[in-house]
Amino acid sequence: MVSRVFIIISLSCSGLLLCSVSGCSKAPALNPTPDVTLAATLRKGGTAGATAEAGPVSTGTGWGTIKGRFVYAGDPPKYAPLPVTKDQNVCGNSKPDQSLIV
Repeated sequence: MVSRVFIIISLSCSGLLLCSVSGCSKAPALNPTPDVTLAATLRKGGTAGATAEAGPVSTGTGWGTIKGRFVYAGDPPKYAPLPVTKDQNVCGNSKPDQSLIV
């Protein structure tokens, strides 16, 4: 009886190990490169019959930086008061609502 249970458990474990190892057969590429010819072919195909000229091909290397400035025109709105419900001895009864919705 013990030998049958041992055989069933060992076969089950072996099957699970075989299934888990078989999925790890190919390592992912460490430095993938774009397929330029495929990209050009897809660009020429367009969508719904539209045609488009292929533009310059980006290499996709390095990092980019976005710089900008937001300018608010006019006077800023008045802050609505938020009631303070904890530690009123330190914070007071209300604080201005300085939330910003973008």
